[in-house]
Amino acid sequence: NKKGQWKGQIQFGDTIQIVSDNKALCGNWIVRDVLNSRFSKRIDFMQDKETGFYGKWENITIVKNV
Repeated sequence: NKKGQWKGQIQFGDTIQIVSDNKALCGNWIVRDVLNSRFSKRIDFMQDKETGFYGKWENITIVKNV
């Protein structure tokens, strides 16, 4: 169980909601990993090859579900 190893506001296993103009990104996502500490205010998405989407997006809002 990795929960608690990262000291941010969002922990492993938390569900977050992504709000974006890109419908492929919108919805609930479960936090399973973090980026290297050199990255801040960024997120990456794990998906399978069939539903994969690639790119860089602006104006994404992350909301932690309670």
